Amino acid sequence: MTNKHKHIKEIIHQKMAWWYLSVPFFMILFLLLSIKNLYAISFDYSIEKYKPIKQKTQPADTNVVLNEYRIPILMFHYIRDYQNSQDSIGTNLSVSPKKFEDTINLIIKNNYSTVTMSEFVSKKINPKSIVLTFDDGYSDFYQNAYPILKKYNVKAVVYIITGKTNQGGYLSQAQIDEMSASGLVEIGAHSVHHLDLARSTENSVQSEIINSKNQSTSFCYPSGKYNDQTIEIVKNAGYLSAVTTKSGIATQKNNMFTLPRIRIQNNTDLQKIIDTL
Repeated sequence: MTNKHKHIKEIIHQKMAWWYLSVPFFMILFLLLSIKNLYAISFDYSIEKYKPIKQKTQPADTNVVLNEYRIPILMFHYIRDYQNSQDSIGTNLSVSPKKFEDTINLIIKNNYSTVTMSEFVSKKINPKSIVLTFDDGYSDFYQNAYPILKKYNVKAVVYIITGKTNQGGYLSQAQIDEMSASGLVEIGAHSVHHLDLARSTENSVQSEIINSKNQSTSFCYPSGKYNDQTIEIVKNAGYLSAVTTKSGIATQKNNMFTLPRIRIQNNTDLQKIIDTL
């Protein structure tokens, strides 16, 4: 064998040796990269699996001025778990916290957004606006309803009987101030003593309406009782709207001082009502 042949043979052996050594190296490298990618996918999946679900929120108002509309104004009283065969009125006026939260979820599911009465009056509403109103200012609103409003970023209007503030079973002034400052709760007036304004003297009606106003721009007739005189006093006191207990959907045809509402009870099928809008 010539020197030239020996040299060629050595080169072949070197290349073969390099090949034999490099193959395991690249196999190990490929295996490591595969494990790394698999781990990364697994890790991402685990993060996604345990990532908290983003809370649903209501759609933002479009602030479009509507000349024609059909706006449901929902009416609540107590938000509590209450069943008492000896107190049919209290039972009928009570909506459970679960029912209330289900109602909020239904509103969001149907792409409705809540507005205050001030926003409703100014017509800065979208085609799927809805108003939540609560009569009397019971303390369970702060305990049971307000946390749900904050959870879902939902607005509401609470009509306060000012003479009951700070009394047992009713909202305190501190609670009213806190909720009003949140931007979620608008405070409306519901008279001073919850008298029948359709049968009271003119002086009594004026006192009940004017002395409960404070900064409120919306009034709620106690027990839905009113007459022409009551309406004129409400207007002259500087209110911009007033709600009744008459059942119906508020439209552009309604008088702003005799607005109808929809009473919500534990057995109310709100989806059925929404489907008619």
